[in-house]
Amino acid sequence: MTRPTKPRFVPDSIRLDRPWRPIKGSSRAALSSLNEGRWVCLDARPDRGAYRVDTDAGCLFVKHYTPQGLRARIRDFALRRKPQRALELGRLLRESGISTPPPVGLFALGLGLWQEALLVSRWVGPTRKWSEYLVGDARRDRDADRFRASLSQLAILLGRLHRLGFYHGDLSGNLVFDQGDPESRAYIVDLEDLHRRLSRKRRIKNLEELGRGLPDLSRATLRDRWLFLREYARAAGLDDAGARSLWREGRAAQLWRKRRHARKSKRGE
Repeated sequence: MTRPTKPRFVPDSIRLDRPWRPIKGSSRAALSSLNEGRWVCLDARPDRGAYRVDTDAGCLFVKHYTPQGLRARIRDFALRRKPQRALELGRLLRESGISTPPPVGLFALGLGLWQEALLVSRWVGPTRKWSEYLVGDARRDRDADRFRASLSQLAILLGRLHRLGFYHGDLSGNLVFDQGDPESRAYIVDLEDLHRRLSRKRRIKNLEELGRGLPDLSRATLRDRWLFLREYARAAGLDDAGARSLWREGRAAQLWRKRRHARKSKRGE
């Protein structure tokens, strides 16, 4: 995650003194914790902000949604689409045994097009992107067992996600390892980019997205990559024949990508 700025109390833009409403069974106790906690800004954009909130009950992660302009407000009418969907997906994934930060609640302020929202989850961290973790703390030439165990975690996490019928639009920065956990558990974050209707093409794309980094970043052997795919297939409910089929399709997709890159490079010369 990005380096936090200097800790401060509740930002003026949050306006916790206003009548925020709990949504989808959220508890008002969480809202009280936010009011008493110390807020640290992680990311500030015109339409949303991300914060870590240190409370007596532990650390929380908060996203503040404030769409700017009439067009954005109409597109995300009442902010029901993104934050509520992320809350529901977080609960579903947790129930299905998929590691994602535990959702705490969703709170809304205002009505109609002028509604704001606070999406609250438990803080997980410090975290590190999967690719950085595999090339750093879990390098194969440093600790081969730890490297394979980390690969297995990624494979099972992605396999369970696909078995539910979901795929992720960008796995590069949204699969992370919790370095504060003795077991360095893998988590999937940013559920706004999670989509239903998993197709064969999207399955291959998610696998290829991970596979592209393994040979160069982590020095994974051919055997390591096959073990990863086999673990993924089992978690996804596929047999060995299905895993071999995915292997062939993934290799074909990689070759096609390399040829396309070579053609583009040749044109640019």
